[in-house]
Amino acid sequence: MSIINFIIICTIIYCTESTVYDITTSSSNWQSIISNLKPGDIVIMHQGTYTTSGSGYFQLTLNGQLTQPIIIQGAPNEARPIIENPNTGLDAQNILNIQGSNFMLKHLAFTKGSRGIRIGPAATFNAIFDDLYIYDTATTAFAANDAGNEYYNITLRNTEIKITNTFGEYPFINKPDL
Repeated sequence: MSIINFIIICTIIYCTESTVYDITTSSSNWQSIISNLKPGDIVIMHQGTYTTSGSGYFQLTLNGQLTQPIIIQGAPNEARPIIENPNTGLDAQNILNIQGSNFMLKHLAFTKGSRGIRIGPAATFNAIFDDLYIYDTATTAFAANDAGNEYYNITLRNTEIKITNTFGEYPFINKPDL
């Protein structure tokens, strides 16, 4: 094997390497781990409550690839891990603002804060939200409605939404006319 072929093969292996992160409630750096995922990475969160830091606002940008999506999921055969905002009420921040492409959130619960999950504030596509439980939010549980943003191939399935307040118990997905 020539040295050039060896370098090409090593580069391909290095660039396509993915990591599986096993996170528990004792993982104090769980938000940092999730914020630095690369295409193909998988996060398995175990049951328990994970409280977002600071004001509770957690902005997450995930950019996987079509053949190597980023996956954040609750551990199989365990109760859904709960991601919660430490604040409640209309003045609280969203629990999670998420944007990017080629990612999946699966078997997770979200509670408190104003909105549960807000897609954006940038273009988001090829995203799957599966087996989620969003509850006890001050406003909308799931929103993709910021003016000027593009949203496509967004899948929301097998998800339960309850105990939301001012805007009711439904996903809010549209573009308001300005």
